[in-house]
Amino acid sequence: MKKIFTLIAAVMFAACSFAQVNFTDPEGNVYENGSTMNIYPSIVIPDIPDFLEFHSPKLVNTSASGVSVKLEINLKQLPAGTQFAECFSGACTNYKEAKVITTKAVTLKANETKETACEWFYDEEFAGQTCIADFTIYVNGVKDKTVTVKYINGEPGAVNAITVDNAKRQGTFTLDGKRADNAKGLVIKNGKKVIIK
Repeated sequence: MKKIFTLIAAVMFAACSFAQVNFTDPEGNVYENGSTMNIYPSIVIPDIPDFLEFHSPKLVNTSASGVSVKLEINLKQLPAGTQFAECFSGACTNYKEAKVITTKAVTLKANETKETACEWFYDEEFAGQTCIADFTIYVNGVKDKTVTVKYINGEPGAVNAITVDNAKRQGTFTLDGKRADNAKGLVIKNGKKVIIK
C-alpha cells in the first residue's frame, strides 16, 4: 500500500513539473519568477476623465495538458480613492484597500492564454500614482511563480489620447473594450463605469 501512495505521489509530482504556466504582459512578453512588469494605460478617454484602461497581465499554459490555476494577489500599494477589480475566476470583486486576494481555481487548457482580468481604476484624477501588486500563480495547487505588477498612471510614451465618437460609446463594454451587452461585474455602460450584478 505504501508503494502505491509513493507511485501516485511521484506521478502527480511529474505532472506538475511538466506543467508550464507563464506570466506575460499584454503584448505577450514572458516574465520570469521574481521580475517586475510595468503596465501603462492602453486607452485614455478624454470625455471620461476618471477612467484609464489598463490591460491585465496574462497567463499562458505552454504544456500539452490542462492545468488548474489560481492566483494569489498581494495588493501592496493601492492609492486612496482608487479601486482594484479582480475578475479572474468569473465574478468581479472590487477592493478599496491593500490586502491579499486569493482567487478561485480555473482550468487552463493546453496552450491556452487567459487574461488575469485584474484592473486598476480610480474615481478622481490621480496623475503619477501607481498601484503595485504581487501576482503568484498556483499550478495544480503548487506555488509556482511570483511577478510584481506595477500599474502606472504616468506617461506611457506610446499611448496617445483617443477621441471616442459618442454614438459608438453607447452600449455595454468590458474593461478591455469588447462589446458585452449581457456582462456582469465592472463594465462601461454608455460611457460610464458601472457595476452590474
